[in-house]
Amino acid sequence: RSQVELVDGCYPVGKRAKSFSIYASYASFFDNPRILRYLCQEVAAQLLPAERVSKCMRFYNSGSRCVDVLYSSEFKSAHYGNLQTCGSVWADPVCAHKIDVRRLLEAKPFIDRWQLERGDIISAAFTAQHDKNDKLQVLRNRMVSTLRFMTAGQMWQELMDGLGIKGAVYGNELTYGSGSGWHVHRHSLFFTDRRLSESDVFEYKKVISVKYRKALELFGGYAHPLYGVVFEKVSSEEQKDYLFKWGADKELFLAADKKAAGENLTPFQMLAVLGETGEAHYADLFR
Repeated sequence: RSQVELVDGCYPVGKRAKSFSIYASYASFFDNPRILRYLCQEVAAQLLPAERVSKCMRFYNSGSRCVDVLYSSEFKSAHYGNLQTCGSVWADPVCAHKIDVRRLLEAKPFIDRWQLERGDIISAAFTAQHDKNDKLQVLRNRMVSTLRFMTAGQMWQELMDGLGIKGAVYGNELTYGSGSGWHVHRHSLFFTDRRLSESDVFEYKKVISVKYRKALELFGGYAHPLYGVVFEKVSSEEQKDYLFKWGADKELFLAADKKAAGENLTPFQMLAVLGETGEAHYADLFR
């Protein structure tokens, strides 16, 4: 009998593949997102052997060698227990999806109730110009610094008060294009305590767009006057499929399942391409 080696005091579940070419075709699973997520998790685990994703769902919890099969009556689904999980929304498509779904289920009743009883919801997106030579860390830092600068101070607070905004949620998104490089943008939902007309929203969009572009320029960036800021009211009827293909709620809370537009790739799509082709270029980008 072969001896199973402990890794950091924990037993592995089964054997590990030694290369990315472990499946006949990732493309054959593109219509089955759940299977594809697990295939991509395997690729991420190989790329990041020192990170927690390398053990996620592949190692027993400390001191155990038994896997439980559990059922959640709340979510009406079965799942494995007594396995290590990494909880990473950036490195692991499996954990990211689970977390996103939980967040959406928590947020959606609130979003629906707010639109019905309180006021409007505004969906916003902030983007910036970029090219293939821009470094991801530079673009991310620039976006964070720009939005932090823009939303600081009394002027921004007065702007929010004028719209009747009582709260907001934010989500960041990354995509990559072979011709254009990394693209970083921020999605937001703003919750107002009153009903807004289309002209109200349009006028505030113009003010926010100018403020955003000026702040971005301070940190070395540039945004198109027409496309740098999207600022739209989301109606209750259109919430399902209004903006950005997903709808306002899913745009923010199901980032792990999103597909980039055109030939661009999200980080998790890179894992699928890497698993299919073995192109080292995508391994470097994902790391």
